[in-house]
Amino acid sequence: VVAVSLKNNALAGLHAAHELCDEAGRPLGLVHRDVSPQNILVGDDGVSRILDFGVAKATGRARETQNGEVKGKLSYMAPEYLQGRDVSPQTDVYAAGVVLWEVMTNKRLFAGETEGQIVTMVLAGKVPSPLASMLASGSRTLPELDMMELEGLDRVVMKALARDPESRYRSALEMAMDLAQTIAPAKAADVAAWVRSTAHEVLDSRALMIQDFQSRAESPAELLRHVKSGHK
Repeated sequence: VVAVSLKNNALAGLHAAHELCDEAGRPLGLVHRDVSPQNILVGDDGVSRILDFGVAKATGRARETQNGEVKGKLSYMAPEYLQGRDVSPQTDVYAAGVVLWEVMTNKRLFAGETEGQIVTMVLAGKVPSPLASMLASGSRTLPELDMMELEGLDRVVMKALARDPESRYRSALEMAMDLAQTIAPAKAADVAAWVRSTAHEVLDSRALMIQDFQSRAESPAELLRHVKSGHK
């Protein structure tokens, strides 16, 4: 399943970030804090990557901006983060659970007209089962999965979205492993084929742009001559 493969790659990236150490071997305690669909990018090699660590937090660094506003997207923030408590890898696991919930249902989990409404919904901690929401709407966003697989996916999502961080997966890797055991991820080659079939127009346009740029680019020798002449 392409969606499971994309999610597993992103979780592996998160785990690698969480395990980062400094030059002395001390854990940095890095937490992304902005895991969302916009920050998960899949390449034409069939591998997805977690991007934008611009608001990531390392141990000992400020959790808030100078004016006191939390960083990230409210709809993907864990309750403890919104409450100003310490963040941890489980905070990113929660956000990953929100993304997976939305993949299953094809709709937003926490959608409100105002930021206050979204915060209230997250803090209330009442997360509906994605499978129940999907069946209630009559939609099948993952038609390739049978009911047993959907139930397994539902279980993974609900564990990731536990209100208490200690009740979630202990790490992004643990979540990825459980997800892979529940549903076999698609191979990178199959994901790459899906990317090409889905975004072929964009990929073709990009290839033409690169080709045009390369055709206009000067050779290293010509570039060096121009640089030297500019210094005379």
